[in-house]
Amino acid sequence: MRTVRPWTHWEDDYLREHYMDDDLGIVGDAIGRTQRACEGRGKRLGLSRNRLRRWTPQEDEFVVANAQRLRLVEVAKLLDRHLSEVSNRARKLGTSFRKPPQKIDGHGRAVRGYVNGVRNMEHRAVVEDSLKRPLRSDEIVHHVNLDKSDNRIDNLYVCDGRSGHMRVHRSLERAAAKLLEAGHIRFNATEGAYEICKIDR
Repeated sequence: MRTVRPWTHWEDDYLREHYMDDDLGIVGDAIGRTQRACEGRGKRLGLSRNRLRRWTPQEDEFVVANAQRLRLVEVAKLLDRHLSEVSNRARKLGTSFRKPPQKIDGHGRAVRGYVNGVRNMEHRAVVEDSLKRPLRSDEIVHHVNLDKSDNRIDNLYVCDGRSGHMRVHRSLERAAAKLLEAGHIRFNATEGAYEICKIDR
């Protein structure tokens, strides 16, 4: 017959201190107990892993502003709240967190998944969600700030075909030429690259 080792006062105190915020598997390793044993003991001691802190208007604004931009785990860490707390609050506020993209392609673009064996690109899916319609195959989504990992809707612009996309890039080259002429950027022949000039204030 297996005997159960009684809990010591020290173990109970350690569990009380770490029960709410720490991984119970790690807590268990520290005191020589299993995660299941820690969960059971915590319940018997009346401990809870749920925070009862009220949500502030600032926290609500932060959740709404970042639900589509940051991962759930990042927002929870920044707000010092549990994942389930933040997820439930986002749902009550009428938003939700996107699942992280499954992979990044060779151009640095996020792939949301595959539909009938075809890659479903994250930037196109975000625009389709916003427009409430599928994009045509000739519609090209341009990343305004040139960061192909930044798929916020206000950073995405739908170009009408390849010629429209080329027009956008040519306008950027014209703007860069004017910045070069004005001395705001320069070409570094040693590095073989353009760079921003220091501006004296």
